[in-house]
Amino acid sequence: MALIIPLFFFGVVGLAVLSAVLDEEASANPCTPGTAEALPGVGVAEGKLPSVGSWSKEQIKNAALIIAAGAELKVPLRAQTIAVMTAIGESSLIVVDHGDDAGPDSRGLFQQRDNGAWGSYASRMDPRRSAQSFYRALLKIQGWADMEPTIAAHKTQGNRDPYHYAPLWDDAVKLVEAITSGDQNLFSVLSTGGVAECDNAAIAAGGTVTWPVPASLAKSDRHNYGNSGSSWAHGHTGTDFSVPCGTAVYAVHNGTIEIDTTQSWSGPWLVKVVTGKHSLTTWYAHMQKVTVKAGQSVTAGQQIGEVGTEGNSRGCHLHLEVHPKNGSIYEDGVNPSEWLAKNIGKNLGGVPQGKLGAGWRLASFNALGHSHTSPSGERPGWPDSVPRTDRAIAMLTRNGVDVVGLQEFQPPQSRRFLSQVGDQWGLYPGPTGIQPDNAIAWRKQTFRLVQIRRFTIPYFHGKPRSMPAVLLEHRGTRARYWVISVHNAANAHGPAQKWRDAAIAKERAFVSQLRGTGYPVFLTGDLNDRHIAFCGLTRGGLMVAAAGGTNNGRCAPPAKPPIDWIFGSGGVFTGYQVDGSGQGTVSDHPLVMASIG
Repeated sequence: MALIIPLFFFGVVGLAVLSAVLDEEASANPCTPGTAEALPGVGVAEGKLPSVGSWSKEQIKNAALIIAAGAELKVPLRAQTIAVMTAIGESSLIVVDHGDDAGPDSRGLFQQRDNGAWGSYASRMDPRRSAQSFYRALLKIQGWADMEPTIAAHKTQGNRDPYHYAPLWDDAVKLVEAITSGDQNLFSVLSTGGVAECDNAAIAAGGTVTWPVPASLAKSDRHNYGNSGSSWAHGHTGTDFSVPCGTAVYAVHNGTIEIDTTQSWSGPWLVKVVTGKHSLTTWYAHMQKVTVKAGQSVTAGQQIGEVGTEGNSRGCHLHLEVHPKNGSIYEDGVNPSEWLAKNIGKNLGGVPQGKLGAGWRLASFNALGHSHTSPSGERPGWPDSVPRTDRAIAMLTRNGVDVVGLQEFQPPQSRRFLSQVGDQWGLYPGPTGIQPDNAIAWRKQTFRLVQIRRFTIPYFHGKPRSMPAVLLEHRGTRARYWVISVHNAANAHGPAQKWRDAAIAKERAFVSQLRGTGYPVFLTGDLNDRHIAFCGLTRGGLMVAAAGGTNNGRCAPPAKPPIDWIFGSGGVFTGYQVDGSGQGTVSDHPLVMASIG
């Protein structure tokens, strides 16, 4: 049987529909690597264009035509998104009949030259044909799918600035997501791999075990597992925490949320935190409110609901069950009180389920900006940034770092970095990018870049400063992770606590936004705060710190809180290390590292 997928083209007289026929085999298993990209990224509500931000209908129409041209050629959705990004950078998605100083003969959406490579004038001015010329040129570039989108576009277009298109990627993603059919999430198919359904399995098991209610209320546990009575047909299968209705309920460990709405005894919802098909699962019943969604990845200590008295209940309390093998209600339950007494505060460890199985090392490093040790800098006697960058590379190599969030990584340092190890490491943003001092680097052998994002925080005197984030895919497991690099204002130019507080609020909001994509989020950076940074970013179970500490109703930072932090929301930290060997010769900050998975 064949699958018919409509492709939409916008003409002068309205919307015309074209059909493409794909073998059912090609889309039978969306979890098979590669199949997601084989599906054309097409489908627009018939007869109208979607509304996307401040883009005009003409611009959205041209983006749709670029996408449809790619779908017609059956190019991957990643290529379609690169094409839209390129057209934004070349023409702002307007079919322009003029060039510029660099190319007076450039025309059309892609500003293609009259040199014979891009076809006739009519072809260059036609959105469909010019887009297909772009796709054919892009696909000839070896390894284009593994490149940063801006580099792939640069190699296709020959723009003088390789990073010219980088700030436009997010806009392209939003346009393509709005124009393509809603049954596929663009973020899940931007590079070879499965769709969102598969990625939802990539959740973290284990983590540091916490109480299901605020620690101050731990003694409310009634220790009534196994009790008999008229309320229970086969004995009490859990333990009850008798606390007021509305009390926060926390996930006892990391996992993925399942919500069963068929268990009337539990009330409207029986919430489960699951670590695997046949692995540890905890149940939470009688809640009056649920604050998580099915399929959501949560970390230990993250709030999942509120205590209530729903279902088979005689007063406000939380019913907790522990099922070590994810069995049914009478299969494998153990005494939760005894299990908690044995495991509270312990890291369950274990290998994360599914796609988070391969271990890797994440680091954060304030590299001490070039300006500090330049001839006019305030650090006389320090080596300049070239040898310091070389030594930083040696530290990363010696410690086996796979991904690093960099702060104060100014253009001379990033240029030196790329000249020395650019064949081995990816870097965003590059030396010519927007506000490049904060960057993220990844070892190409281990990770590939899927997507980039930026957000702003208040910096010195409250002036906005852009911070980078990247979505990386592990080449071995196809697991995806968001990594953020931030640098909050120090007091070097006057008291800056209020700007740091505002920055943490912005960072919390951005982390929450990225968590909505379903992938684990890691935040690295020099936060210039100790207790305040920890408490702010771990509040409500948003993240956990690789350096330790808890925030389960009462904020308890690690014994020696740093200012250089690594936080995670959905990954398992299996180790933490600080390398201070470069302090005084490489930077005034240590290299901090965390092992994940």
